[in-house]
Amino acid sequence: TLTYIFLKLLTNIFSNQYIVEIKHTINFIFSTLSIVGFFLLIKKIFNEDIAIIACILCLLNPFFFGHMGMNPKDLIIFFSLIWSSYYSYQYFINDEKIKNLLLASFFIGFGCGVRLPFIVLVFPIILCGFIYLFNKYKSQYLNLFKRLFLHFLIAFLIISFLIIICWPHMIVEIQNGNFIKFL
Repeated sequence: TLTYIFLKLLTNIFSNQYIVEIKHTINFIFSTLSIVGFFLLIKKIFNEDIAIIACILCLLNPFFFGHMGMNPKDLIIFFSLIWSSYYSYQYFINDEKIKNLLLASFFIGFGCGVRLPFIVLVFPIILCGFIYLFNKYKSQYLNLFKRLFLHFLIAFLIISFLIIICWPHMIVEIQNGNFIKFL
């Protein structure tokens, strides 16, 4: 996945003797960014006091705290879930701005690149967002469908591109012409 690319890049810059420290640093950076995203998401939905309490409880959770230093996959899933949820929320609330769509698609693709079933985690968020949009644009369904179809196509291309980048064996199957059999 992309975390291994970061690891390889940093081990080329620094010595190989620091590989353990580099792995822990990458995990720490992703966990810190996850907590920041969690804070921003909860602050948008509720308020700042509840966001602070939720972040403290998340940090005190032994599962999260234990995974901060050693688990490169579950932290990326949490990171991707939080940031894709944040930007999906921004997309649906702030008049479907393309910047939020691109960032949400990037984080969904990043999460699917680690584990493909990640898409099941974000499905309820996207479904709730569509229900919100349908209620918001009650009389303008045709205009909404046109806009959402184009946005869905853009999101699908970004997510698919990131999945293919993150799964090197999929690239090999595409080159060998066995992609359909692989799926």
